[in-house]
Amino acid sequence: MWLGHSSFLLRLSNKIILLDPFLSDYATSYPPFGPKRYAPPGLPVTELPQIDLIIISHNHYDYALVPIGDYRPAPKKNHAHVTPEEAVQMGLNLQSKNLIPTHWGSIILSQAPPFEAPDRFLKAGLKAGFNEANLWIMKIGETRGISVHL
Repeated sequence: MWLGHSSFLLRLSNKIILLDPFLSDYATSYPPFGPKRYAPPGLPVTELPQIDLIIISHNHYDYALVPIGDYRPAPKKNHAHVTPEEAVQMGLNLQSKNLIPTHWGSIILSQAPPFEAPDRFLKAGLKAGFNEANLWIMKIGETRGISVHL
């Protein structure tokens, strides 16, 4: 389940994993200073299941995923943020079957319109040869199943 921003709730081998939790109203350690959420998380903290493992891959200032937001204006862009087109290229480079863009839809971090990133991501993915079923532009709170073949 995508909880919004870069947070996911995963069930793998009957274990519940919380990835990069951001479930508060502000993206800061000192609320109300910092970006405020404009969309609530996909699941309130009070409704989270028993968590077996929490993975923190970044600290919201050091992204390790494929964040497609916070890329405008261009001087603000840095190694931690990519454009939607660069995210698709990364998927091609990694020979990924499915692409899931993150870091959009919860808080405003740049001058780009809030839903520009997923639209551009979809267009770039289709142009690069992905089909729409493999470009997972999820709604906050949406859950999708995946099959793993070893």
